[in-house]
Amino acid sequence: MNIDNLDKQILLELEKNAKIPLSQLSKKIQKNRETITYRINKLEKNKIIKNYITKINQNIFTTGTINLKLKIQYQKDQYQNNLIKLKNHKKINWIAETCGAYDITLTFLYKTPTDLSETLEEILNIFKNSLLKHSLLIITKEHFLQRTKIFNLHKPKEKISKKSNTTPNLDKNDIIILSELAKNAKIKNIELAKKTSLKEDAIRLRIKQLEKNNIILGYTITLNILSLNYEEYHINLNISNLTENQTKIQQFCKTNPNIIYSSKTSGEYNLIIALMTKNNQEFQKKLFELKNYFNNLIKNYEILIILKEHKEIYVPNYFIKK
Repeated sequence: MNIDNLDKQILLELEKNAKIPLSQLSKKIQKNRETITYRINKLEKNKIIKNYITKINQNIFTTGTINLKLKIQYQKDQYQNNLIKLKNHKKINWIAETCGAYDITLTFLYKTPTDLSETLEEILNIFKNSLLKHSLLIITKEHFLQRTKIFNLHKPKEKISKKSNTTPNLDKNDIIILSELAKNAKIKNIELAKKTSLKEDAIRLRIKQLEKNNIILGYTITLNILSLNYEEYHINLNISNLTENQTKIQQFCKTNPNIIYSSKTSGEYNLIIALMTKNNQEFQKKLFELKNYFNNLIKNYEILIILKEHKEIYVPNYFIKK
């Protein structure tokens, strides 16, 4: 689907705040509410907007994040059934099918080393004899950048996960509110009131308090990159002296509108960069830019083409309710 500047402006604002009131969105974009509502419905119908999710602070509920890549011996029915099992796994928060050295890449959260080990075993056992190989990276620091910055409508701003040094005292109603918002950021307060013992006004105050305490970091949308006529690539890199060159890496990512995500990792590779391009030729150009920028610092790298994303949330309900 081709989108115009108005669609891009709407997507930009919704990615920054998926719960922005229509009146405020109308004022920012200078279009009436009816036009904006029509455009949003169209973007949803064409599956450009896949979902509305809440950015829940992972540091509150988990210890860390693991990136896992799987190479699978393809058997259609078995593969699809196993993919469904992955999507339903209680600790996985992101899954994508890929083309390259691996067929699936995913991330899962953990609380303890034992939890990490058990989750890895559970995932590998899903594929059993069809698993050809796997690779694991421990994500130590993540930097999220807006996907809509590719539209070049604003100066890109880096979004870094906020941390909290205190464990919040959450009661049953807080847990319900977070669990529902994690699945659907646009759920109405009246619906949350029905699921709790609270009234709408109390729900509103609870959410504001969760935001104030940095438990809720914001609200965003998940986008269908393919429907926007873009391709997504993940580059796993082994960079010499990564810590010494951290500022240089961050500067490259912030000033390059195609880069939507980066993370520092521990394992075979120590840096992941995700970027969106219009086609393979543009990707090749960006790859050469990356190589020239880092010059002889790149010791090794691998490329994965993202074919389809199947799951994207911040914190699965398993960790919120535990």
